[in-house]
Amino acid sequence: MYLFAVAYSSNIGGTGVITGTGTNLAFQELIKNVDVSQDGKYLDINFTTWLALNVPIMLVNILVAFFYLTTVYFGLPNWLRFGKNRKTSAQLVKEAVNSRAVSTMLKEQYKNLGSMTFHEISVGILFILIVCLWFARDPGFISGWADSLGSVEAGDATAAMLVVFLLFAIPKDMTVFYKDMPVKNPGSLLEWKHVQKNLPWGAVLLLGGGFAISEGSQVSGLSLWIGEQMNSLKNLEPWVILLVVMVMTALVTEVTSNVATANILIPILISLSRSLNLHPLYLTIATAVTCSYAFMFPVATPPNAIVFAAGDLTIMDMVKTGTFLNFSCVLVFFFLNITYGNLIFNYGHYVYPDTGNGTETLLLIP
Repeated sequence: MYLFAVAYSSNIGGTGVITGTGTNLAFQELIKNVDVSQDGKYLDINFTTWLALNVPIMLVNILVAFFYLTTVYFGLPNWLRFGKNRKTSAQLVKEAVNSRAVSTMLKEQYKNLGSMTFHEISVGILFILIVCLWFARDPGFISGWADSLGSVEAGDATAAMLVVFLLFAIPKDMTVFYKDMPVKNPGSLLEWKHVQKNLPWGAVLLLGGGFAISEGSQVSGLSLWIGEQMNSLKNLEPWVILLVVMVMTALVTEVTSNVATANILIPILISLSRSLNLHPLYLTIATAVTCSYAFMFPVATPPNAIVFAAGDLTIMDMVKTGTFLNFSCVLVFFFLNITYGNLIFNYGHYVYPDTGNGTETLLLIP
């Protein structure tokens, strides 16, 4: 159960911030091709607005996953059991003893960690710094630090590269600052040898390859052509289109890499949104997030693959446990997106720049 909890929490938790998963990063890169805000006319998607939309949805799905896993593996609480299904006093005593043993073991493991080192504290501070920089770059409700740079364009990568520079520049041992305690070559917080050995270069190539495929489909006109072929969906209510897209994405991403799925589908949905006159974020955000709602197969997401290998699990173990969460997470996001999401982005009143057929979109709250 705990291995599943780690995998599911990683998948769901990554949807909370725009830098949390590869699919979110793919969405962030691909949506740059769309002028969502139209020079401030509409609310744009950035680190802050993504947080505002997805953190509440993430928390709801985490709670659903928690109650689901505890019910499946531990059963219902005793106060919800009736008759013969109620646990005996001996069973309750045994559970209490096991719980105390686990608690004691965790406390011992925590004690063995010792106090935090200068190295650990420095990395923690830099982590908080980069989150603050991402949040304050363009918060939306006030001017961000990027506005003070004038014509210089600063994105989330600007803050990331600053912190990376500091990681390579700051020494990992604070004794280097004391003249009476010289340390010969203490090393930096992050060294290139460690990066070269441990950075998942395959993931970098996967992201880059996905962007190349997406760019190729847009430049060649493939995304636009596919979007036009799906014009028959215009007879459906927008919320029906959203549900169909989310279910389709959830099924496809189970058998393919979620990053690859996002890179292929999002450009198509951008074109489809334009042809159906829907808000450009209405379908694309849902698709990016749904790509992380993959719990049934190891190939779907990196956390699934890691847990599958570490836990000596079978495919059927993952399918039986993950099927419910696949659809419950999709439904939670669907209902909150058409209600709470509409309050943030006002999906129902988006007008594309006038190109001869720009009209006001339909109201998307069913």
